[in-house]
Amino acid sequence: MKDNNENNMDETFDNVTDTQELQGDALDDAEGVTETADEAESEASEGEYESDSEDGADIEEDDSIDEDDEDEEEDEESEYVPRRSQSVNSSASFVDTLKNLSKKQLGCIAALAIVVIAVIVVIIVLATGKKNKKPVVNTNTNVTAVTKATEAPTQQETTMAVVEPEKNVSFDELQSSNEDIYAYIYIPGTDIDYPILQSESRGENYYLNYTVNHYYSWTGAIYTQFTYNKQDFSDKNTIIYGHAATHNINSVMFTQLHYYEDEEFLKQYPYIYIYQGDRQLKYQIFAAVHFTDVLIPAKYGVNDGASMVQFVNDAKTTYGGVIDDSVVIDENSKIITLSTCTMVPNYDDNKRFLVIAKLVEESKVAQ
Repeated sequence: MKDNNENNMDETFDNVTDTQELQGDALDDAEGVTETADEAESEASEGEYESDSEDGADIEEDDSIDEDDEDEEEDEESEYVPRRSQSVNSSASFVDTLKNLSKKQLGCIAALAIVVIAVIVVIIVLATGKKNKKPVVNTNTNVTAVTKATEAPTQQETTMAVVEPEKNVSFDELQSSNEDIYAYIYIPGTDIDYPILQSESRGENYYLNYTVNHYYSWTGAIYTQFTYNKQDFSDKNTIIYGHAATHNINSVMFTQLHYYEDEEFLKQYPYIYIYQGDRQLKYQIFAAVHFTDVLIPAKYGVNDGASMVQFVNDAKTTYGGVIDDSVVIDENSKIITLSTCTMVPNYDDNKRFLVIAKLVEESKVAQ
């Protein structure tokens, strides 16, 4: 009996336990159902809120249509906004960049700026120096002539350079034929190519009517007057005389001086050469004019600079002619005056035609 009771009690206990476990499972199921219901309600409410928000968004989108249009107009207008705002922002950002740089970086930038400025200064200095640099004179260049005429005499004479002469003249031959020959005149572009004579024993105007060979002729010879001029051309004004044909410009003696009534001819052939021993004297023509028949050395002192300058001024202005004012004449100048007759159609026995030239170069010629 006892064993059966104990078995019955054990079965009862087991049944009770099983019942309690079933009740616990039922409670768990009920709680799960409740949680599921709560989640469903929560999702439903969220759905309502989302639908409400979508409806509101639709309303806000409808309301913002006009605002979008206004924004587009503002955007179009903003395209024409000056770039000053951009530059301001760039400047601000540049300033901010500078503020953010370290002292070492700022020092590097400052050093670089100084170097750039220094380079620019050096370039400017070099360019200026090159512009103002004077040309270097080559002292080794062979000098063909030495000008002495325009300068006052000095105690120490300048050594004259040796040059090839424009005209080869043999004074030994010339003087062997006539001892009165003391110089020679040559004018390129003309046939004037004659010895110059001066006679004291025969009279200073002897060669007005006599040739170099002492023949009487209207042509005479080229000469100077011993009363007024020395033979070394050291006077301020040496007057040289010669005849001219009245009708034929291609004639002899000083006739072809009338070529210089043409300004272009003077430009082409501006020089006269006079030879004396080993000397070559180069004169530049500056006046070809008509003048009175006054005896020039008697009225104007040939050894006085002021008188010579006065003569030049009078010769340029009395009747005029071809003048080259680029040749400067002062009291230190030395000139020669070639005097001849006038020609048809401007023939006048009371006038003379003068060609006046300034000494610009004196040289020694190769023998």
